[in-house]
Amino acid sequence: MLSDNSVAAPNACGGSVTITFTVTSDCEADVTCSATFTVLPCITISGTLLWKGDGTTGVALANVALTGDATNNFLSTPVAGTYSLTASVGSNFTVTPTKNIPASLLNGVDAADATAIQQHLTGISPITDFYRLVAADANKSYTISTVDAAIIRQALLGNPSAVAIMNNTKSWRFVPTTVNTPYSNGYTPSGFTAYSLPTFPEKRVLTGASGTVTGENFLGIKVGDVNESGGSGTANPANKPGLPLTWTIQDRVLQAGETVDAVFKASNHTDLAAWQFALRFDPAQLRFEHVEALAPALSLDAAGNFGTYNIAEGELRALWSVAQGVTLEGGTPVFRVRFTAEESGRKLSELLGFDEKALSKVAYTTGLVASDVQLVFLEPSGSTSVGASEGLRAQLLQNRPNPFHGSTQIGFVLPESCEAQLRVFDVSGRLLAERKGQYPAGRQEELFGLGNATGVLYYELTTPFGILTKKMIAAR
Repeated sequence: MLSDNSVAAPNACGGSVTITFTVTSDCEADVTCSATFTVLPCITISGTLLWKGDGTTGVALANVALTGDATNNFLSTPVAGTYSLTASVGSNFTVTPTKNIPASLLNGVDAADATAIQQHLTGISPITDFYRLVAADANKSYTISTVDAAIIRQALLGNPSAVAIMNNTKSWRFVPTTVNTPYSNGYTPSGFTAYSLPTFPEKRVLTGASGTVTGENFLGIKVGDVNESGGSGTANPANKPGLPLTWTIQDRVLQAGETVDAVFKASNHTDLAAWQFALRFDPAQLRFEHVEALAPALSLDAAGNFGTYNIAEGELRALWSVAQGVTLEGGTPVFRVRFTAEESGRKLSELLGFDEKALSKVAYTTGLVASDVQLVFLEPSGSTSVGASEGLRAQLLQNRPNPFHGSTQIGFVLPESCEAQLRVFDVSGRLLAERKGQYPAGRQEELFGLGNATGVLYYELTTPFGILTKKMIAAR
């Protein structure tokens, strides 16, 4: 009879154990033998994937592979971006992180990144940060060209070919933190110019590793996010300090079978170098015909600036980017979207609006200061008078913020250039403040300082199109 008197097995990554076997014969004479087994200690390699934008935010959902004398995979890094790999044999290894999630391909990427590339190429604002040059290399050609800006624009517009290019070249690239990059510490690799990129390592090679190896960190670069606005999360700035770019459209009640032209007129298009947004319409009520550029100053064209790839589902994307900002007179027609009404009775404003899930709405100046994008429908006034103002009316917008303390912005929209007057009253009818002047067509905004006022106030807009009044609240 054979019995096993061994102790528990050692840890698979180190330690020793003695195993004793006892043999009992028919004559009950026991024979024992022992053997000691030693398991070599494991090698543990760990580090962090850090977003280059701030050097501290972790890159989540990345995979890290260990190859060489042993293999191991760390799948899906946590929010902190940390990883840990284990090898039970050998001492020579390679660590390679990757991240390519199609659903988040364009996180952190918007029209401003295309503008940054254009400004780099034209010399307006050269990119001197090596890692941002890597981000600008959208097709991984190791050069920066207008092609990269075009790929970013087309990918944002939903062009499948552009999306495929960015997917195939990986949505993230990782550089070891120990790499001495151009422009740092005076190091510039041979042949490096402002318009070409050297190859760079995207892995760490460990030779003679043993025990616990820590600090094998990488900097993560989001491809296309030249301005480093997105981190490891979603894109585009939440803070938009600039005056909103406002599109005004004439509203109307639809009649089945009629042609419906939605003419987008721009207000506050001052020194703008980029803008983007997506429109959503009801395809059961509106049949898309075509989109037409109207503003020669912007050099728009239907193929290059409008995405109709999901038009059957009622989605139209618009994006424009240039190196140098352009200013348009308020109320300038920029483009026209033509529909055919499928049914009668609905208003255009009920069927057409922004879709921020498809593409965020944002505009940028030459200095890449962000501003919001708004859509305002001008409604017919029902007037039967003859003249340029026939069928149009102004709009008075809700002040912001509301309630407010000290000061507030009051916005309004004019269908044509005209004289306008804004006045603020308290509940007793006492005039507290006023503004009067000649304003261009489109959206306007005035700042009112009302530091001594409290409670309910009323503000009034007077134009040739009539008088409009709204209520606001001054907080204590």
